[in-house]
Amino acid sequence: MPNPVAPKQARQILAKVHGFAPSRLRTGKNGTVAVLAKHQCVQVDPIDIAGRNADLTLQSRVRGYRQEHLIDLLYRERRLFEYYCKMLSIMPIEFYPIFKRQMASYSNEKRIRSFFSKYKSETKHILRTLERGPISSRDVVVDMGRMKTGWGHNATVANMILTHLWISGRAMLCNRDGATRTYSLPERVLPESLLNAEPPEAGEDLVEIARIIVNAARFVTASGSPEQWSEVGKTKEVRQILTRLEESGDIFEVKLNGSKETFYAPSKDRGEWRDSSEREEDYVRFLAPLDPLLWSRKVFSTIYGREYAWEIYKKPKDRTYGYYTLPVMFNGEYVGLIEPYFRRQDKVLEVRSFHFLDGEINRNRFLPALQREIVRFCGYLNAHETSVKKCNSWVRSALTVKAVD
Repeated sequence: MPNPVAPKQARQILAKVHGFAPSRLRTGKNGTVAVLAKHQCVQVDPIDIAGRNADLTLQSRVRGYRQEHLIDLLYRERRLFEYYCKMLSIMPIEFYPIFKRQMASYSNEKRIRSFFSKYKSETKHILRTLERGPISSRDVVVDMGRMKTGWGHNATVANMILTHLWISGRAMLCNRDGATRTYSLPERVLPESLLNAEPPEAGEDLVEIARIIVNAARFVTASGSPEQWSEVGKTKEVRQILTRLEESGDIFEVKLNGSKETFYAPSKDRGEWRDSSEREEDYVRFLAPLDPLLWSRKVFSTIYGREYAWEIYKKPKDRTYGYYTLPVMFNGEYVGLIEPYFRRQDKVLEVRSFHFLDGEINRNRFLPALQREIVRFCGYLNAHETSVKKCNSWVRSALTVKAVD
């Protein structure tokens, strides 16, 4: 076991193993493939303010990332798929068999059997329609009525049937158009080798899912993050699985100065934790609100010394910083929050607010790095310029961009 590390050292190491440092940035579509091969799991969220969560996660690690890269890999080249790992996630298609047992378990739940029994004729109609080709709920011409979802929203019965067929493995997501999902039969999407592959033994699938989550987050602990481990189990089960992964050499234990927690990192990163002396040019990154580095708010606040709160679910009067603020990282340090909004109609990136959390920041080094990153962010969105609203006066010029090619 390596010697305990200080939080500052851990921050520098995590910036590198997550690929934020300039020397670690990947490039273009091939870089997107490389990031997903390394991290294995990117969380999906449908809200599109300046790109969706998966796009924001990738743009912070990929130079020249564009949203069409992910669309191509998911829906045209079929190199990725969507399913529940860390909540709803995007993963390499090769991982599909890992989740077969989970799909079967979902299908056998009493409430799901009851649902399909209640809507037996409607389900048969949709399955017959799927046999003719991909469909969305909008393509179902038969009015099957509406129902309440688990979030208290109204949804069409057709949409809920397609969703349940997908989660139980009887359909696959094959396209998206905004909030509209299109589904197909698995045999029309998957190669035969994956379609017929046997799933891992019972319990071993949970080990595989835990391994994916560790590779995505790069630094984990068993407790304090139920959403991160929701598909694996409770804290006791997670701790047992992490111990197994350590014994098999997949992960290793890391001790953090000032914390009693036991942390784990992928064994592939062991060299990084032993030697973090590599120098980098100054850089800024904007993190996705559900970036793998943020999956455990407890771990994040322990390492970075302050919390990040995604205020999207708060009432406006209860928000301190803004509806959709992203953490701002400077040379691996968490120094502030930016609230971007992309106006598609005129291709302007609004910076609705910018907040500093670190009053001791070196402005002469920070401002040029911030300018480079805001230009890069505009390129990712295909924004032509920025419109800066609420921010400190001395940072306004660095956030102001005109006539991006």
